[in-house]
Amino acid sequence: MVGEARRLFGPKAPTGATMAGPVAAGLPVGLNGGGTRCAWSGEEARRVESPSTGVIEGIVRTESSGRPIAGAFLQLLGSGSATFADGSGRYRLTFDPALVGVCRSQLVRVTAPGFRARTMILGLGFQSDNVIDLAVRP
Repeated sequence: MVGEARRLFGPKAPTGATMAGPVAAGLPVGLNGGGTRCAWSGEEARRVESPSTGVIEGIVRTESSGRPIAGAFLQLLGSGSATFADGSGRYRLTFDPALVGVCRSQLVRVTAPGFRARTMILGLGFQSDNVIDLAVRP
């Protein structure tokens, strides 16, 4: 089982590196299997320092008009990390950075009543404004 987990989630995060910042991006394409490039991003693997608590902040808004979505729910799948967007659509999601390391990622599910749910990837080392756009459910 440990071997299967390593295959799925990549190598253990190194100690003593720097965190460049978490980011929500598109769905992963695949996993690296131990090479020097992250398969889901195509970028060179970089060492990142893991703080005791990871934080990602941003805003959830409508895809069509850019209006904030109050009460949107964000959950790091497979963990207890979750939060709601406030009245202005702003969110602050805290998580255990040990879940995300070099070429490792976790899925974040974003839901809001009346909107299509969106599953995104959370990884370290990529710059982003962390804006999440949701489409209105038909």
